[in-house]
Amino acid sequence: MININIPAIVVSNGLAAALSCILIFSKHKRIRMIHFDDYAFYALCLITLIQAITEALCYILNGKMYHGGHIIFLCLNVLNYSLSAIMALIWVLYVDYKLFEDFTRIKRRLPFLGIPVCINLILAFCNLFTPVFFFVTEQNTFARTSIAFLAFIFTYFYMTYGMVMVLYYEKRLDKYIFMPVMMFLAPLYLGTILQYVLYGITLIWVCAAFGLTSLYINLQNEESYLDSLTGLYNRNYLFSFLQCEFNKKHHLSGIMLDLNAFKKINDNYGHLEGDFALKTAGNLLLHSAEKNCLVARYAGDEFVIIMRYPTPNQAERIKQTIQLNVENYNKKSNKPYHLSFSIGICDLSVKSVDEFFKIMDENMYQEKRAYYHIHDHKTK
Repeated sequence: MININIPAIVVSNGLAAALSCILIFSKHKRIRMIHFDDYAFYALCLITLIQAITEALCYILNGKMYHGGHIIFLCLNVLNYSLSAIMALIWVLYVDYKLFEDFTRIKRRLPFLGIPVCINLILAFCNLFTPVFFFVTEQNTFARTSIAFLAFIFTYFYMTYGMVMVLYYEKRLDKYIFMPVMMFLAPLYLGTILQYVLYGITLIWVCAAFGLTSLYINLQNEESYLDSLTGLYNRNYLFSFLQCEFNKKHHLSGIMLDLNAFKKINDNYGHLEGDFALKTAGNLLLHSAEKNCLVARYAGDEFVIIMRYPTPNQAERIKQTIQLNVENYNKKSNKPYHLSFSIGICDLSVKSVDEFFKIMDENMYQEKRAYYHIHDHKTK
Protein backbone atom coordinates (compact mmCIF):
# COMPACT_ATOMS: atom_id res chain seq x y z
CA MET A 1 0.00 0.00 0.00
CA ILE A 2 1.27 3.48 -0.91
CA ASN A 3 2.11 5.65 2.07
CA ILE A 4 0.26 8.95 1.63
CA ASN A 5 1.28 11.98 3.69
CA ILE A 6 -2.12 13.58 4.32
CA PRO A 7 -0.80 16.65 6.25
CA ALA A 8 1.58 17.48 3.36
CA ILE A 9 -1.25 17.09 0.85
CA VAL A 10 -3.52 19.36 2.90
CA VAL A 11 -0.78 22.01 3.21
CA SER A 12 0.06 21.87 -0.50
CA ASN A 13 -3.53 22.09 -1.70
CA GLY A 14 -4.42 24.53 1.07
CA LEU A 15 -1.70 26.86 -0.22
CA ALA A 16 -3.07 26.47 -3.76
CA ALA A 17 -6.60 27.27 -2.52
CA ALA A 18 -5.39 30.31 -0.54
CA LEU A 19 -3.49 31.75 -3.52
CA SER A 20 -6.48 31.15 -5.78
CA CYS A 21 -8.79 32.94 -3.35
CA ILE A 22 -6.44 35.92 -3.20
CA LEU A 23 -6.30 36.12 -7.00
CA ILE A 24 -10.08 35.79 -7.35
CA PHE A 25 -10.67 38.49 -4.75
CA SER A 26 -8.01 40.82 -6.17
CA LYS A 27 -9.22 40.44 -9.76
CA HIS A 28 -12.87 40.91 -8.80
CA LYS A 29 -12.27 43.88 -6.51
CA ARG A 30 -9.76 45.74 -8.68
CA ILE A 31 -11.85 46.15 -11.81
CA ARG A 32 -15.18 45.06 -13.26
CA MET A 33 -14.71 42.19 -15.68
CA ILE A 34 -15.42 43.36 -19.23
CA HIS A 35 -13.30 41.44 -21.71
CA PHE A 36 -13.12 37.72 -22.38
CA ASP A 37 -9.59 37.44 -20.96
CA ASP A 38 -10.85 38.80 -17.61
CA TYR A 39 -13.49 36.07 -17.41
CA ALA A 40 -11.02 33.41 -18.60
CA PHE A 41 -8.44 34.33 -15.96
CA TYR A 42 -11.17 34.35 -13.29
CA ALA A 43 -12.26 30.88 -14.46
CA LEU A 44 -8.68 29.58 -14.29
CA CYS A 45 -8.38 30.77 -10.70
CA LEU A 46 -11.80 29.37 -9.74
CA ILE A 47 -11.07 25.94 -11.23
CA THR A 48 -7.70 25.85 -9.45
CA LEU A 49 -9.51 26.58 -6.17
CA ILE A 50 -12.11 23.85 -6.77
CA GLN A 51 -9.47 21.34 -7.89
CA ALA A 52 -7.24 22.01 -4.88
CA ILE A 53 -10.16 21.34 -2.52
CA THR A 54 -11.42 18.34 -4.51
CA GLU A 55 -8.01 16.69 -4.74
CA ALA A 56 -7.35 17.15 -1.01
CA LEU A 57 -10.73 15.58 -0.22
CA CYS A 58 -9.97 12.65 -2.56
CA TYR A 59 -6.79 11.84 -0.66
CA ILE A 60 -8.44 12.34 2.76
CA LEU A 61 -11.44 10.12 1.90
CA ASN A 62 -9.36 7.44 0.16
CA GLY A 63 -9.97 4.15 2.01
CA LYS A 64 -12.57 5.65 4.39
CA MET A 65 -15.80 3.66 4.77
CA TYR A 66 -19.02 5.56 5.59
CA HIS A 67 -22.61 5.78 4.39
CA GLY A 68 -22.69 7.02 0.78
CA GLY A 69 -18.90 7.16 0.73
CA HIS A 70 -18.51 5.14 -2.47
CA ILE A 71 -20.60 7.44 -4.68
CA ILE A 72 -19.16 10.61 -3.09
CA PHE A 73 -15.61 9.37 -3.71
CA LEU A 74 -16.47 8.43 -7.29
CA CYS A 75 -18.02 11.85 -7.99
CA LEU A 76 -15.05 13.73 -6.53
CA ASN A 77 -12.61 11.84 -8.74
CA VAL A 78 -14.81 12.30 -11.82
CA LEU A 79 -14.91 16.04 -11.10
CA ASN A 80 -11.13 16.07 -10.72
CA TYR A 81 -10.52 14.37 -14.07
CA SER A 82 -13.15 16.53 -15.82
CA LEU A 83 -12.00 19.95 -14.64
CA SER A 84 -8.32 19.38 -15.46
CA ALA A 85 -8.94 19.28 -19.24
CA ILE A 86 -11.51 22.10 -19.03
CA MET A 87 -8.95 24.32 -17.31
CA ALA A 88 -6.36 23.51 -19.97
CA LEU A 89 -8.85 24.44 -22.72
CA ILE A 90 -9.64 27.75 -21.01
CA TRP A 91 -5.89 28.43 -20.90
CA VAL A 92 -5.72 28.01 -24.71
CA LEU A 93 -8.72 30.31 -25.23
CA TYR A 94 -7.16 32.87 -22.88
CA VAL A 95 -3.90 32.81 -24.84
CA ASP A 96 -5.77 33.12 -28.14
CA TYR A 97 -7.66 36.20 -26.95
CA LYS A 98 -4.52 37.84 -25.54
CA LEU A 99 -2.85 37.41 -28.93
CA PHE A 100 -5.70 38.26 -31.31
CA GLU A 101 -8.28 40.09 -29.14
CA ASP A 102 -10.98 38.56 -31.31
CA PHE A 103 -13.88 36.79 -29.58
CA THR A 104 -15.39 35.85 -32.95
CA ARG A 105 -12.21 33.90 -33.73
CA ILE A 106 -12.57 32.04 -30.42
CA LYS A 107 -16.19 31.09 -31.13
CA ARG A 108 -15.16 29.88 -34.57
CA ARG A 109 -12.34 27.70 -33.23
CA LEU A 110 -14.07 26.42 -30.09
CA PRO A 111 -15.95 23.49 -31.77
CA PHE A 112 -12.62 22.04 -32.92
CA LEU A 113 -10.60 22.90 -29.82
CA GLY A 114 -13.37 21.48 -27.65
CA ILE A 115 -13.20 17.96 -29.12
CA PRO A 116 -10.50 16.61 -26.73
CA VAL A 117 -12.37 18.10 -23.74
CA CYS A 118 -15.63 16.48 -24.84
CA ILE A 119 -13.90 13.10 -25.19
CA ASN A 120 -12.31 13.55 -21.77
CA LEU A 121 -15.66 14.51 -20.18
CA ILE A 122 -17.42 11.46 -21.65
CA LEU A 123 -14.66 9.10 -20.48
CA ALA A 124 -14.58 10.71 -17.03
CA PHE A 125 -18.37 10.46 -16.67
CA CYS A 126 -18.24 6.77 -17.65
CA ASN A 127 -16.19 6.13 -14.52
CA LEU A 128 -19.42 6.44 -12.54
CA PHE A 129 -20.50 3.15 -14.10
CA THR A 130 -17.35 1.34 -15.24
CA PRO A 131 -13.60 1.84 -14.76
CA VAL A 132 -12.02 3.98 -17.49
CA PHE A 133 -9.44 6.34 -15.97
CA PHE A 134 -9.72 4.86 -12.47
CA PHE A 135 -11.66 2.45 -10.31
CA VAL A 136 -12.72 2.45 -6.68
CA THR A 137 -12.46 -0.81 -4.76
CA GLU A 138 -14.96 -2.19 -2.28
CA GLN A 139 -12.75 -0.77 0.45
CA ASN A 140 -13.29 2.69 -1.14
CA THR A 141 -9.68 2.99 -2.27
CA PHE A 142 -8.63 4.69 -5.51
CA ALA A 143 -6.51 3.10 -8.25
CA ARG A 144 -5.70 4.20 -11.80
CA THR A 145 -6.40 2.06 -14.84
CA SER A 146 -3.93 1.35 -17.63
CA ILE A 147 -5.39 4.14 -19.80
CA ALA A 148 -5.39 6.85 -17.12
CA PHE A 149 -2.54 8.50 -19.04
CA LEU A 150 -5.10 9.61 -21.67
CA ALA A 151 -6.45 12.26 -19.27
CA PHE A 152 -2.92 13.62 -18.86
CA ILE A 153 -2.42 13.59 -22.64
CA PHE A 154 -5.56 15.69 -23.16
CA THR A 155 -4.32 18.22 -20.63
CA TYR A 156 -0.78 18.27 -22.04
CA PHE A 157 -2.15 18.78 -25.54
CA TYR A 158 -3.81 22.05 -24.53
CA MET A 159 -0.90 23.26 -22.40
CA THR A 160 1.57 22.66 -25.22
CA TYR A 161 -0.75 24.10 -27.85
CA GLY A 162 -1.06 27.34 -25.85
CA MET A 163 2.72 27.58 -25.43
CA VAL A 164 3.34 27.06 -29.16
CA MET A 165 0.73 29.73 -30.01
CA VAL A 166 2.48 32.35 -27.90
CA LEU A 167 5.97 31.50 -29.16
CA TYR A 168 4.81 31.45 -32.79
CA TYR A 169 2.37 34.35 -32.98
CA GLU A 170 3.81 36.85 -30.50
CA LYS A 171 6.63 37.87 -32.90
CA ARG A 172 4.51 37.55 -36.03
CA LEU A 173 1.81 39.80 -34.61
CA ASP A 174 4.36 42.25 -33.17
CA LYS A 175 2.44 42.23 -29.89
CA TYR A 176 3.78 43.56 -26.63
CA ILE A 177 2.32 41.12 -24.08
CA PHE A 178 3.60 40.45 -20.58
CA MET A 179 2.72 36.77 -20.59
CA PRO A 180 5.63 34.62 -19.36
CA VAL A 181 4.31 31.32 -20.74
CA MET A 182 7.09 29.13 -19.41
CA MET A 183 6.85 30.67 -15.94
CA PHE A 184 3.23 29.51 -15.94
CA LEU A 185 3.66 26.16 -17.69
CA ALA A 186 7.04 24.86 -16.47
CA PRO A 187 5.87 24.21 -12.87
CA LEU A 188 2.67 22.63 -14.23
CA TYR A 189 4.59 20.33 -16.56
CA LEU A 190 6.89 19.23 -13.73
CA GLY A 191 4.10 18.89 -11.17
CA THR A 192 1.89 16.88 -13.54
CA ILE A 193 4.67 14.46 -14.46
CA LEU A 194 5.68 13.88 -10.84
CA GLN A 195 2.09 13.41 -9.73
CA TYR A 196 1.38 10.92 -12.52
CA VAL A 197 4.54 8.90 -11.89
CA LEU A 198 4.46 9.10 -8.10
CA TYR A 199 0.89 8.72 -6.86
CA GLY A 200 0.60 10.21 -3.39
CA ILE A 201 2.54 13.35 -4.28
CA THR A 202 0.26 16.32 -4.97
CA LEU A 203 1.87 19.22 -6.81
CA ILE A 204 -0.36 20.10 -9.77
CA TRP A 205 -2.64 22.66 -8.17
CA VAL A 206 -0.08 24.42 -6.04
CA CYS A 207 2.04 24.72 -9.22
CA ALA A 208 -1.00 26.04 -11.09
CA ALA A 209 -1.67 28.59 -8.35
CA PHE A 210 1.95 29.80 -8.39
CA GLY A 211 1.81 29.98 -12.20
CA LEU A 212 -1.39 32.05 -12.08
CA THR A 213 0.16 34.32 -9.45
CA SER A 214 3.15 34.91 -11.72
CA LEU A 215 0.79 35.57 -14.62
CA TYR A 216 -1.26 38.02 -12.54
CA ILE A 217 1.83 39.98 -11.49
CA ASN A 218 2.94 40.26 -15.10
CA LEU A 219 -0.56 41.33 -16.17
CA GLN A 220 -0.24 44.23 -13.74
CA ASN A 221 3.02 45.16 -15.47
CA GLU A 222 1.22 44.97 -18.80
CA GLU A 223 -1.46 47.37 -17.60
CA SER A 224 1.16 49.69 -16.09
CA TYR A 225 3.48 49.78 -19.09
CA LEU A 226 1.23 49.39 -22.15
CA ASP A 227 -0.92 52.07 -23.74
CA SER A 228 -4.49 50.79 -23.63
CA LEU A 229 -5.47 52.28 -27.01
CA THR A 230 -2.57 51.38 -29.28
CA GLY A 231 -1.05 48.41 -27.42
CA LEU A 232 2.37 50.08 -27.63
CA TYR A 233 4.60 50.80 -24.64
CA ASN A 234 3.47 53.93 -22.80
CA ARG A 235 5.35 57.01 -21.60
CA ASN A 236 6.12 55.51 -18.16
CA TYR A 237 7.82 52.47 -19.63
CA LEU A 238 9.62 54.58 -22.24
CA PHE A 239 11.24 56.83 -19.62
CA SER A 240 12.10 53.90 -17.33
CA PHE A 241 13.72 52.09 -20.25
CA LEU A 242 15.67 55.15 -21.41
CA GLN A 243 16.90 56.04 -17.94
CA CYS A 244 18.15 52.48 -17.46
CA GLU A 245 19.89 52.51 -20.86
CA PHE A 246 21.55 55.88 -20.22
CA ASN A 247 22.74 54.74 -16.80
CA LYS A 248 24.40 51.77 -18.51
CA LYS A 249 25.84 54.14 -21.15
CA HIS A 250 24.35 52.13 -24.00
CA HIS A 251 24.37 53.66 -27.46
CA LEU A 252 20.89 54.63 -28.58
CA SER A 253 19.19 56.24 -31.55
CA GLY A 254 15.70 57.63 -31.47
CA ILE A 255 12.90 58.72 -33.76
CA MET A 256 10.08 61.00 -32.63
CA LEU A 257 6.94 61.12 -34.74
CA ASP A 258 3.88 63.32 -34.70
CA LEU A 259 0.71 62.41 -36.59
CA ASN A 260 0.00 65.29 -38.95
CA ALA A 261 -3.43 67.00 -38.94
CA PHE A 262 -4.70 64.74 -36.17
CA LYS A 263 -6.90 67.51 -34.75
CA LYS A 264 -8.69 67.79 -38.11
CA ILE A 265 -9.46 64.06 -38.03
CA ASN A 266 -11.01 64.45 -34.58
CA ASP A 267 -12.89 67.64 -35.49
CA ASN A 268 -14.19 66.45 -38.86
CA TYR A 269 -14.85 62.75 -38.25
CA GLY A 270 -15.18 62.37 -34.48
CA HIS A 271 -13.08 60.99 -31.66
CA LEU A 272 -13.81 57.35 -32.47
CA GLU A 273 -12.25 57.89 -35.89
CA GLY A 274 -9.40 59.71 -34.18
CA ASP A 275 -8.83 56.67 -31.96
CA PHE A 276 -8.84 54.46 -35.05
CA ALA A 277 -6.23 56.71 -36.69
CA LEU A 278 -4.00 56.47 -33.61
CA LYS A 279 -4.32 52.67 -33.49
CA THR A 280 -3.53 52.43 -37.20
CA ALA A 281 -0.56 54.77 -36.81
CA GLY A 282 0.80 52.69 -33.93
CA ASN A 283 0.38 49.49 -35.92
CA LEU A 284 2.20 50.98 -38.92
CA LEU A 285 5.10 52.04 -36.71
CA LEU A 286 5.27 48.65 -35.02
CA HIS A 287 5.48 46.90 -38.40
CA SER A 288 8.05 49.40 -39.67
CA ALA A 289 10.41 49.00 -36.70
CA GLU A 290 13.24 46.48 -36.61
CA LYS A 291 14.23 43.83 -34.06
CA ASN A 292 16.30 46.07 -31.79
CA CYS A 293 13.54 48.72 -31.59
CA LEU A 294 11.13 49.76 -28.88
CA VAL A 295 7.98 51.55 -30.06
CA ALA A 296 6.05 53.73 -27.61
CA ARG A 297 3.20 56.21 -27.56
CA TYR A 298 4.79 59.30 -26.09
CA ALA A 299 1.75 61.55 -25.67
CA GLY A 300 -1.46 62.21 -27.60
CA ASP A 301 -0.57 61.79 -31.27
CA GLU A 302 3.19 61.60 -30.66
CA PHE A 303 5.18 58.37 -30.86
CA VAL A 304 8.80 57.40 -30.23
CA ILE A 305 10.95 54.60 -31.64
CA ILE A 306 14.14 53.75 -29.74
CA MET A 307 16.94 51.74 -31.33
CA ARG A 308 19.28 49.91 -28.96
CA TYR A 309 22.79 49.50 -30.38
CA PRO A 310 21.69 50.91 -33.76
CA THR A 311 23.42 49.95 -36.99
CA PRO A 312 24.76 52.72 -39.28
CA ASN A 313 21.93 54.78 -40.84
CA GLN A 314 19.33 52.55 -39.20
CA ALA A 315 17.18 55.47 -38.08
CA GLU A 316 17.08 56.92 -41.59
CA ARG A 317 16.28 53.49 -43.01
CA ILE A 318 13.38 53.03 -40.58
CA LYS A 319 12.13 56.53 -41.42
CA GLN A 320 12.00 55.59 -45.11
CA THR A 321 10.23 52.31 -44.27
CA ILE A 322 7.62 54.20 -42.26
CA GLN A 323 7.00 56.64 -45.09
CA LEU A 324 6.67 53.78 -47.58
CA ASN A 325 4.28 51.79 -45.35
CA VAL A 326 2.16 54.88 -44.69
CA GLU A 327 2.02 55.64 -48.42
CA ASN A 328 0.92 52.06 -49.17
CA TYR A 329 -1.70 52.23 -46.42
CA ASN A 330 -3.13 55.48 -47.78
CA LYS A 331 -3.42 53.99 -51.27
CA LYS A 332 -5.41 51.01 -49.99
CA SER A 333 -7.43 52.83 -47.34
CA ASN A 334 -10.99 53.94 -48.01
CA LYS A 335 -10.83 56.58 -45.28
CA PRO A 336 -11.64 60.21 -46.21
CA TYR A 337 -8.27 61.32 -44.82
CA HIS A 338 -4.64 60.32 -45.29
CA LEU A 339 -2.14 59.59 -42.54
CA SER A 340 1.33 61.13 -42.45
CA PHE A 341 4.03 61.77 -39.85
CA SER A 342 6.44 64.55 -39.05
CA ILE A 343 9.63 62.77 -38.06
CA GLY A 344 12.64 63.83 -35.99
CA ILE A 345 15.78 61.74 -35.47
CA CYS A 346 18.44 61.80 -32.79
CA ASP A 347 21.45 59.69 -33.70
CA LEU A 348 24.04 61.35 -31.51
CA SER A 349 25.92 60.48 -28.35
CA VAL A 350 23.94 62.59 -25.87
CA LYS A 351 24.42 62.86 -22.12
CA SER A 352 20.86 62.72 -20.80
CA VAL A 353 17.32 61.65 -21.53
CA ASP A 354 16.22 65.31 -21.65
CA GLU A 355 18.83 66.16 -24.29
CA PHE A 356 17.86 63.07 -26.26
CA PHE A 357 14.21 64.17 -26.41
CA LYS A 358 15.12 67.79 -27.04
CA ILE A 359 17.06 66.92 -30.21
CA MET A 360 14.35 64.56 -31.52
CA ASP A 361 11.67 67.12 -30.72
CA GLU A 362 13.48 69.98 -32.48
CA ASN A 363 14.09 67.88 -35.59
CA MET A 364 10.49 66.70 -35.65
CA TYR A 365 9.08 70.23 -35.43
CA GLN A 366 11.24 71.32 -38.33
CA GLU A 367 9.38 68.75 -40.43
CA LYS A 368 6.10 69.74 -38.80
CA ARG A 369 6.55 73.41 -39.75
CA ALA A 370 7.49 72.41 -43.29
CA TYR A 371 4.38 70.18 -43.54
CA TYR A 372 1.99 72.92 -42.48
CA HIS A 373 3.76 75.52 -44.61
CA ILE A 374 3.18 73.37 -47.70
CA HIS A 375 -0.42 72.46 -46.82
CA ASP A 376 -1.34 76.04 -45.87
CA HIS A 377 -0.21 77.18 -49.33
CA LYS A 378 -2.26 74.40 -50.97
CA THR A 379 -5.44 75.47 -49.21
CA LYS A 380 -5.10 79.14 -50.20
